Amino acid sequence: MDYRSLSKEEFDAVVTGELTHYALWIERALEALIIRFFGFSGTTSEVFSRLILRRESFTFSSKIDLIRSLALESSLAQDRIQLLQSLIRQVENFKNLRNSLAHGLDVSDQEDTLNLKIETVSRQGKSKILQVSPESHQKVVDEAQSILDELAKVVQFFGPK
Repeated sequence: MDYRSLSKEEFDAVVTGELTHYALWIERALEALIIRFFGFSGTTSEVFSRLILRRESFTFSSKIDLIRSLALESSLAQDRIQLLQSLIRQVENFKNLRNSLAHGLDVSDQEDTLNLKIETVSRQGKSKILQVSPESHQKVVDEAQSILDELAKVVQFFGPK
């Protein structure tokens, strides 16, 4: 997408929208990994997904934590466990970035139309400014796609379905 052709408001909306969609897709991929780990298929898989994985109280963070634990419980080779743990760190970093953009405060300069500045405040009260340009956003989108691609491969570690 040619982000440079957008107004500031359009760029902000596209950035937030694209990251939200990737977050949803990544979360579905994590759910697929969990289902695969437990060996569910067919109707059982659908019921488990609906009643457990998609329950609003079972958050994206909860799914990340569960997969982190599953990696340690599995019979995977050490190199695959390390790959899965690295991938989970990437997922968590992406989730944190997406949350910052969704919940932070826009403190951008009005004249700098395609350089979003989003302020977040940590639990300790420390402010942080996240800057998003068309180039940095494209890099994040590319990384999110790479995470999705890698998750699709990692699902295969847990056996055929």
